[in-house]
Amino acid sequence: MLERVTLPQLVGNAAGTVVSTAPLNAQLVAMHIASNCAGTITLSNTDAPVQTLMTLTGGAGTAWYYPVVQNCATGGGGITGIYDRYPLDGYIQLVMNAAGTVDVTLVIDRD
Repeated sequence: MLERVTLPQLVGNAAGTVVSTAPLNAQLVAMHIASNCAGTITLSNTDAPVQTLMTLTGGAGTAWYYPVVQNCATGGGGITGIYDRYPLDGYIQLVMNAAGTVDVTLVIDRD
């Protein structure tokens, strides 16, 4: 079942960080980012192993994103052209490195 999860709004006159209010155990389907921050915006999980889900440079604007991760073979190497949703298992962190406002809504699948 698809569900929308809104991260706390990030607002500030300088760099800042917010973390989701609860851990997410699901797969990431999409994310909506609305920002007037001209710096870099990074979304990642906080639990090991830390994965960067999205990095936007000059992140001013509003858009939908559909990040995926490359699958790997039993030997650990990537399988060309085979991608899947990011697995989420923990808290999600949003970081901006300049002044601005960032709103993020994640669409997740808990099935």
